[in-house]
Amino acid sequence: MFHIQWNNTQPDPVIESCNFVGSLAATAVSDGFELAVQALLTEHVKLGLALAYTDAHYTQTLKSGNAVILHTGDAIGYPGQAPSPWNVTTWIEYKFALSGGVAVDLRAEHTFHSRNPGPFFTDHPGSPFFYLGDRPDPSTNLLNLRASARWPNFDLALFVNNSLASQPVLNSATTFRPRTVGLSGTWRF
Repeated sequence: MFHIQWNNTQPDPVIESCNFVGSLAATAVSDGFELAVQALLTEHVKLGLALAYTDAHYTQTLKSGNAVILHTGDAIGYPGQAPSPWNVTTWIEYKFALSGGVAVDLRAEHTFHSRNPGPFFTDHPGSPFFYLGDRPDPSTNLLNLRASARWPNFDLALFVNNSLASQPVLNSATTFRPRTVGLSGTWRF
């Protein structure tokens, strides 16, 4: 668990670029926790979970003249670049041996990032930074698969990253790398 408090933080670069810097300084907090657990279900099956929560926001209203730059409770960052409040990674791994001393690993890993609902400093109609087109990133899911075999002097792995071909719009312009299938090998000598 954590609680971080910032005093006299510097505004975001877009605020600096608009000459509102002068004496602008804000206070902010970040509260949250991280948890990671692994469980061996059987001799061959292992499960894992990594869970993280973060709430990072400004704790004071910040003005420049009559213009409100930041409101108490605004999320730190821009829509599409602010940290995701919930991040969850789960995985399952199955290991077994074949004849001839070959060890096989099969693994599936799912990663979830929640949408950061804000509000953001660009959400307020009275702000000089109001922008109706800013949208936070959506919640995302990414599934990666991997199968590998290990011999005494050689490893061979087949992987499928973004196996469900998830293509959410991120940062208003990008997305995940498309489904990627690959084969890798390592020879030890």
